Amino acid sequence: MSDEGEWHYKKAGKIFGPVPTVQLREFVAAHKIKSKDLVRPVGGEDWVPAGEIANLFNEDLLKEEAERAERMKGPWRSGKDLIVHSSSRLPQRCVLTNSPEIDTFVAVRMDGSRLMTLIMAALVSVWFAMLEDKGAILHVPLSVEGKKVRLRRTMAGVGIVLAGIGVGVLGLALKVLPVIVIGIALSVVGVLWAGAQHNILWTVKKGEQVYWLRGCCPEFLDGLPEYRKR
Repeated sequence: MSDEGEWHYKKAGKIFGPVPTVQLREFVAAHKIKSKDLVRPVGGEDWVPAGEIANLFNEDLLKEEAERAERMKGPWRSGKDLIVHSSSRLPQRCVLTNSPEIDTFVAVRMDGSRLMTLIMAALVSVWFAMLEDKGAILHVPLSVEGKKVRLRRTMAGVGIVLAGIGVGVLGLALKVLPVIVIGIALSVVGVLWAGAQHNILWTVKKGEQVYWLRGCCPEFLDGLPEYRKR
């Protein structure tokens, strides 16, 4: 590839250019054009991946691009939140205990209604998986102790639900409306708590293929890089 000539290039479905070959090389060096982006010489008919153009990419640039793409996948941390891309893979450490001794992986759904995710995870998680089989899934590592933590927290929520039912029944027996309301409120809180703990992580914010999740232990988050908006 000589330094003469001009090129068009495609980004996000839009056609740009023409730009001289020297500027095209500068775009490649600055990661504005990636090896998979399509380019075409002025007067040409066929679009080809930029990585197939002779002498446009060298091995160092390709390696740097691959490393950069891997970093862009995350995961990251921001305060109490775990931030992941839809293609992120979590470190091989338990999200609840930070133990490297992984016993299992749990598929956690990251999109959809947060409230319905929590409720359905607590009450009919199997039905939920059958009825809503699309969406971003994150495979969350758990240790044996992490599984016990999850179970204890989920059962605490179930206990709150049962307590709420008991209070509600007592309120009905005594015909005292405030007691009935307290019972209902306790039951709702218990369902949400149990759902959150059963789901392990829950989505607090969602961007374009990026999710802010909560529920990790602080030690797990400490091992991740700080999130910076890309």
